[in-house]
Amino acid sequence: MPADFKLDIEARVVYSRAWGVLHDDDMNTHMQRIRELVASGEIDAAWVQILDFSAVEEVRVTSGCVRQLVELNPWPAESRRAAIAPDTLIFGLVRMYELASCERGHNVRAFSNPQDAFEWLGVDPPDAPDTE
Repeated sequence: MPADFKLDIEARVVYSRAWGVLHDDDMNTHMQRIRELVASGEIDAAWVQILDFSAVEEVRVTSGCVRQLVELNPWPAESRRAAIAPDTLIFGLVRMYELASCERGHNVRAFSNPQDAFEWLGVDPPDAPDTE
């Protein structure tokens, strides 16, 4: 699965990342795993999320999937979430997600510069990601 995350329990940060060829199923599976953590109470409104799409080589995520992810989003509205999307296509899809999420009162932002995303969230970048 070219999408995964690690939890920093002390800092209350979900560090999500994607790599390789990214499909709708990858995004849906990732969101389902987050949904389970929210439902169990392991993640709550005090947590933030950083989504890093920097290592994605090809995008096969559809706009329909983006709309579905907005509707099925388990995050509390006040949780801050930032996406790093240096690729133009990915940035456009993330902006679509951002705009639709913000209409529902959620706090999501897209960034092309990773440092800007970490600064906006007020968190440190994670250790070097595992290579796939």
